[in-house]
Amino acid sequence: MKKLVKILQNNASGKLVLILFIITMAIYLTMIFSSIPAVVSFAPGLVLFDMSPTGYTYQNAVDLLSTLGPEGR
Repeated sequence: MKKLVKILQNNASGKLVLILFIITMAIYLTMIFSSIPAVVSFAPGLVLFDMSPTGYTYQNAVDLLSTLGPEGR
């Protein structure tokens, strides 16, 4: 672990952080505007796991997965 921290400290720079931030945001925006709406179309009215910051109950999970069906999953 110490070796990994040392590598990160030696290679960290503002440019690298900016590049990684841009890549991360591109992936996040793809999820928000593409993949999440596609999954929600299979289960309208239900909240997806990723969109439940306070968690979900067992029954919520069963309801979502059964509503999604094999095609939505």
